[in-house]
This record gives sequence, structure tokens and C-alpha cells, in this order.
Amino acid sequence: MRKWLMVSALCFAFVLPSAAWGAGGGPELPGAVPSDLPFPDGASLKIKTMSAAAGKQYLVSFSFSGDADAVYKDFKEFAVSHGYEIGVETDYRFDSFHGSSGKGLTVDIQAMGSVNIGTVSVLAPKK
Repeated sequence: MRKWLMVSALCFAFVLPSAAWGAGGGPELPGAVPSDLPFPDGASLKIKTMSAAAGKQYLVSFSFSGDADAVYKDFKEFAVSHGYEIGVETDYRFDSFHGSSGKGLTVDIQAMGSVNIGTVSVLAPKK
């Protein structure tokens, strides 16, 4: 994960403020982030937006308690059922690409014990 974060930091020019807070007390997902992503119940979300020459990247980090394996499988099932092709997959992490929209979706789950951490990255290319 550290290498990926270092690459992301080198590729993106600046970080914009986090998303606005929604009516439910949590942050609203930006329009480019699928609203039906399977975040676990009770997950605490934090959103960052980064700009690059190719488009925008949205990082949604979240913490949750519960089964990390089940959460990972839910995200992988979501990606496949929504037309994303899994390119690279390692323990609790995958990178995928949606051919027709050009969007990228990366999911990384860190199984930490009683509290787990996840990061979902959505790359929305410029139109």
C-alpha cells in the first residue's frame, strides 16, 4: 500500500477539500463514485479528491468492525457485477478497469483485528 500511495502522491498535483456532509451526518459521495458501493453498515467514511492530467481520483477511506474477508468479497462482487475487469489482485486488494466508461476502481482492505480499514479509489477520466 505504501508504494501505491507514493505513486499516487507523485502523480497528482493537489488535494481538494473533503466532500460536503450529507443529510445522514456522513459525507456525500461525489457523483463519479458509485452510490451503491457496498460499504459495511456503520462504516465511517472520509473522502478526498485529487486532480491529475487524466482526470480526478476519489479516495474513500473507511473503518469498520466485522469480517474483512466478507467486506472484500462484497466489493469484488460489486466490481465484477458492474462490468469492471479485475486486473491485479493480491491479498485483500484489487485494481480494476471499466472498459466502456474508462473508470478505474481499486479496493484495499487492511484486516487489523477489531477495527479494519478500507480504501476505495475511483479514477474518473476527463471527458
